[in-house]
Amino acid sequence: MKSLFSTLAVNHRMLAFLPAAMCLFGTMTAQTVTVSTSSLTGWSIDGSSTLQIRTSATDADSDGSGMTPPYLEERVERVPEGKAYTLPASTWSYTVTGLTPNAIYKMSALVRAFNEHNGATPSGVCIYSSYSPEAKSIDILSGNGAGYETAYVDSNGKDKVATSAARYATLTVLGKTDAEGTLTIGVHVENGKVNWVAVKDITLSYVQVTDGDYVDLALPSGTLWATRNVGANYFCEYGNYYSWGETVSKETYFGDTYKYGNESNMTKYTAEGSSVLEADDDAATKVLGEHWKMPTLEQFRELVDTANTTISLQSGGIFITSKGNGNCIFLPAAGFYLHSSVDNAGQGGYYWTSTRGSQNKSCAAVLDFGSAHLNVYPGNNSYKSYFSNRFMGYSVRPVYVP
Repeated sequence: MKSLFSTLAVNHRMLAFLPAAMCLFGTMTAQTVTVSTSSLTGWSIDGSSTLQIRTSATDADSDGSGMTPPYLEERVERVPEGKAYTLPASTWSYTVTGLTPNAIYKMSALVRAFNEHNGATPSGVCIYSSYSPEAKSIDILSGNGAGYETAYVDSNGKDKVATSAARYATLTVLGKTDAEGTLTIGVHVENGKVNWVAVKDITLSYVQVTDGDYVDLALPSGTLWATRNVGANYFCEYGNYYSWGETVSKETYFGDTYKYGNESNMTKYTAEGSSVLEADDDAATKVLGEHWKMPTLEQFRELVDTANTTISLQSGGIFITSKGNGNCIFLPAAGFYLHSSVDNAGQGGYYWTSTRGSQNKSCAAVLDFGSAHLNVYPGNNSYKSYFSNRFMGYSVRPVYVP
């Protein structure tokens, strides 16, 4: 077996909020801390708004969000008819002490945002935690919700209908404690996006971090997944970018620089029965050794099947936790390499499978994700197609074959 530590070239394309000294491979242990949202003790908010505790409400759970009292909220009072009213920018903060020093924690919180009477879809709300220096979850815009119509009588006695909109989600984000075992968490609210935000069910779960090249996620197939991308030394590094079927990272990714021809004249993997990469064309095998391979489409489908794992989308990547044993991996949003530059880094992740397209043989299957989507089938939401051109520069997350 070749070690990922000894064979990978150093690549310094890293997520800004993740430390270069850690590699993620471990178990979600029983150490879980709950942060109270039934008391203002320990909470602070900047800006001109105030936080309050709601102990009774009849409509916050009307959409099935689970936002039942008590919960922590920030809201702006309704202003005279015809005038807009939204919250100003603010940051809620809470510092948790007594945690394991220099450790990784996963923060989870139920968040609901609301816009009353203006009908705009809530956005601009996320949770955060301190992590060199800060990590943010995805935006509440990606959550569930619906619009509402409420009949009322205006100041002139006329019947009117007001349109409101809500979004709710359980948001997650990774954080890292300092040397004293403290971690600052909270909520960011952007200016002018919502007029009510509520939060409850805040928990911090300790993630045990140990070294390792691959991890057992207790998947039905027994597939062992690498803890980092090909070309990366740590779990948070982006690693190298490869065209499908090529084993060397390049400076330019054009159709006419692809090893096996262009879109209209492919020279390999065009015949029936040649739909899976050979070892000589597998970047994982060539870089890491014979026990490492690029995953098949079916292996990626199994990895993100919600029967097997829990998927947490956050700013900068996705956190995948096994339902069988609690082990976990992190896929960074490394973006993609097209022409002579990397695009969408930190916003989207694009990972090759070893499976060629079944209809268009100039394409191959990919797993892709962004701040509000995860494709578990061959596809790429950015291009509205089921497969992606083989010359594109994408990431490779290998699997280990004993």
